[in-house]
Amino acid sequence: VMLGACAGLLLVSVGIGVAPELPAAIGSAAVRFQDTHAYATAVLQGVPVGPAPAAPKVVAEGPLPWSVLLSLGSVVGAVAFAALSLQFPRVSVWRLAQRGAQRLQSGDVSDYVTWLVAGVAAYGVVLAVALRGM
Repeated sequence: VMLGACAGLLLVSVGIGVAPELPAAIGSAAVRFQDTHAYATAVLQGVPVGPAPAAPKVVAEGPLPWSVLLSLGSVVGAVAFAALSLQFPRVSVWRLAQRGAQRLQSGDVSDYVTWLVAGVAAYGVVLAVALRGM
């Protein structure tokens, strides 16, 4: 069952990547979304929305050879990694990491508060670094 879901997602992603009309459809949807007055009128008053204004022309280029090779390599690597992880028993390093994580969290309320504060502080640092670059 899980293999079918993975294969379906893979086929959909390949189909999206090779659909030539997709960029134009995305541009039209973006223009319609940016028309906030028409959107609010349609939602609040039930007035049907007319045709979208003309979207800017999007020149769709085919995929570059290196990007196709990179994508195929990623898929082959993911399938190989999954096959190897199913073939061999679990590595004890994973169990050691689990034990280390369990030592950091005892289930006490103070642990939850500590990790929440640490997470918010880490998020603040990442945000400060990202905004400093602007």
